[in-house]
Amino acid sequence: GFGKYNYSNGNSYVGTWKNNVENGNGTYNWENGDVYTGNWNNGERTGNGTYIWENGNVYEGEFVNGTEKGNGRFIYGNGEWNGDIYKGEYVNGQREGFGKYNYSNGNSYVGTWKNNAENGNGTYIWENGDVYTGNWNNGERTGNATYIWENGNVYEGEFVNGTETGNGRFIYGNGEWNGDIYKGEYVNGQREGFGKYN
Repeated sequence: GFGKYNYSNGNSYVGTWKNNVENGNGTYNWENGDVYTGNWNNGERTGNGTYIWENGNVYEGEFVNGTEKGNGRFIYGNGEWNGDIYKGEYVNGQREGFGKYNYSNGNSYVGTWKNNAENGNGTYIWENGDVYTGNWNNGERTGNATYIWENGNVYEGEFVNGTETGNGRFIYGNGEWNGDIYKGEYVNGQREGFGKYN
């Protein structure tokens, strides 16, 4: 049935119950200011719900046994990531699977995630117009990719930890070297090793 329970620690729950535990729809208020409203199953947040943290962070989406799992949207409140929004898949409370992250500074990433970091294939677009499309490893641009600068320059090739390292091709898009092409080896973003410049 329906009821309200005030816990001795200052927490409270109002909603439906079954066999003495939260079950169905309800709202749980923590003493610290956190609030969850949504589905419950056998005393656990399971199903669709909204969790609002006292710092202003908000998660709207699917829960399984008390953690974010499935599809959801996370909006960052106060703090370093204020205004950032992630919409996509979660596993055990972590961004994992396919999703899109919009940064408050205008940058965005759409692609695959693992353990809250960009991992696999994805596209990162900077506010200034630069675009990186390719492989990621634990939040770093690592693997084969294409980077297009807003000025028209293009690099196609290998990256390691965010810099051009390995074999690649650089095409100058405008300016003094417009149309020039370098194809060869790179180390830490610099032409180094064997290569050909036309």
